[in-house]
Order: sequence, then structure tokens, then C-alpha cells
Amino acid sequence: MTNQSQSATPAPTSHTAGRQNARSWRRAQQVLFELRIFLFLLLLVVTASIASPAFLTPFNIKNLLRQTALVGTLALAQYLVVLIGGFDLSVAAIMALGSVLVAWIMPTSGPLAVVVAIATGAGLGLVSGLAVTLGRVPPLIATLGVMGIARGLAFVVTEKSILVPAPILAPLKGSLGVFSGPTIVWIVLTIFLGWCLGQTRLGRHLYAIGGNERTARLAALESIR
Repeated sequence: MTNQSQSATPAPTSHTAGRQNARSWRRAQQVLFELRIFLFLLLLVVTASIASPAFLTPFNIKNLLRQTALVGTLALAQYLVVLIGGFDLSVAAIMALGSVLVAWIMPTSGPLAVVVAIATGAGLGLVSGLAVTLGRVPPLIATLGVMGIARGLAFVVTEKSILVPAPILAPLKGSLGVFSGPTIVWIVLTIFLGWCLGQTRLGRHLYAIGGNERTARLAALESIR
């Protein structure tokens, strides 16, 4: 009886082992695909370190992070636009306008300059959004027009050279190790945006709109009913 039960148990075949290997290989490919950007970044770091011994020095890393923080912060906002299937050509011009407004107003008004720059950028973004949603203007045309407005205003403000006093800039140059102030702000905003997109209803709605705007609209209507 024992021999019969033992013989009835099927032994693992080469076909089963082959399917398990194929499944493991597909899983490994998926992991590599998801980590492709980090692997490419690691390759760049290794290559640059071999080419220049000064690449991994604290001073250079701090400098690279500071330079990347500005573009990275802008990329966070641009990512939201791309996520829903749109794009914005006015980002760089609005950034330039905001920077010259801060340099122009800060010597006389202090921190109020930051508020003015943010409000100006938000206002120009609102103009683009209203033109696209209410005016049915294609995003390319709407953001191209706002880019021209922002660039023209920046040239008007910088008609003469602007000098920001050193005492005003001193607090902005603080750092924590290799992390400067702009870098810390960039990291905090990245973590916050990742949490919003992954854990909040707003984030799920943005992903739904980017996947299929019509389906997302109909799904919202059905949920209301």
C-alpha cells in the first residue's frame, strides 16, 4: 500500500522546472525594466568616477545636487502635466520671470518677493489652463503664447542690471552636508508628490485621466449616480 501511494505521487518533470525557470526569468526582466533608470544612473556614476577622480568628492556632489535641484523641482510640476496627457512649453520662461522678480523686489520688500514670484507664476499657469479647458485652445498654442508673455515680462524687468545684496543671499546658501537648501526642498517635494500620487484620491484621478480622459469622466459620472 505504501509503495502504491509513493508511486502515485508525480515526480517533478523537466517541463515543470522549465516553466518555473521561465517565470523566474520574466520576473527578473520586469525588475530590471523597472530599475532601468537607476541602473543607467549607476553606470554614469561609475563611468564618471573612472574618468575623473574628483567626481565623487563632496564638493562636486554638492554642486551637482544644487544644479539639479532647480531642474528637478520644475520637472515635478511638469510631470503632473505629462501625467494627464498634456505638456507645457512655458515652464522655463516662467521660471526666468520668477527669478528676476525675486532679484528685483527682494532688496526692498524682503520675503514678499517670493510670494510675488509664486503668484505671478501661478497666474500665468492659470491663464494657460483656462485657455486650454475653457477656450479649447491646443496646449501647444496656449503655452507657447504664455511663454512669450513671460519672456517679454522678464526682459522688461531686466532692462537694467539687478544686483542682490550679499546679506540677503547669505541665508539661502546654507547646507546640510552635501545637501544644500534647494536640494532639501527638492527632495521633500519629491517625497510629498510621490505620496500624493500613490496614496490620495487626487493621485488616482490624475492617473485615470492620463490613461483615458473619456473613460475617467464617464466613471466619475457613474460614481455620482
